[in-house]
Amino acid sequence: PGERRDPFVSLLRRGGTRQGGEDEVTPLQRVDVSELTLVGIVKNPRGYTALIETPDGRGYFLREGTPVGKNQGVVEKILEDRVIVKEKKADFLGQIRVSEFVLTLKKKEEGKR
Repeated sequence: PGERRDPFVSLLRRGGTRQGGEDEVTPLQRVDVSELTLVGIVKNPRGYTALIETPDGRGYFLREGTPVGKNQGVVEKILEDRVIVKEKKADFLGQIRVSEFVLTLKKKEEGKR
């Protein structure tokens, strides 16, 4: 009661809009896809799950369909060595184009100890 927040409402998405009138976005939607680093990929019974790191050092799990990036990107496919993200970008004429961005998993350097 009173000024307490509802514990059953998500802190990331409260279902409303911010004061600026724009929809609330997750931390993954506040950074550009090119700024994300693919750290690892795990295979589970439902497919693959990717672990990515943002520029501020925080880690997040990605599944297919997860929204990422500033340009309405969505994780299209997760393979064993890369993540494919589809983004909508406006070109110089203002037309919306769907582009594909691939985050690749860096392989360990052989001989590195």
